[in-house]
Amino acid sequence: MLKNTEQTVGLACTCGAFVKILESYGLSDFTMTENFSEQTVSITVADSLSDEGKAWIEERAEADFPSHLKVEFTYV
Repeated sequence: MLKNTEQTVGLACTCGAFVKILESYGLSDFTMTENFSEQTVSITVADSLSDEGKAWIEERAEADFPSHLKVEFTYV
C-alpha cells in the first residue's frame, strides 16, 4: 500500500498530493482545509457514499495520509 501511495503522490506532503490521494479513492466533490497549527486536514465530502464507502475512505486515508496529520471527514 505504501508503494501505491508513493506512486500516487510521489512522497509529497502538499495539498495537491492530498487531492490526488482523495481522487484516487473515487472522490470528486470535496473541499479540503488544512490547519497547520493543529496539524489537521478537514475534508468535506459531497459525493454520495454508503456507510461502507465512508468507512473505506476513512480507513484508506488513515493508511495513506502522513501519520502526523489528523484527518477529519464531514459528509454533506
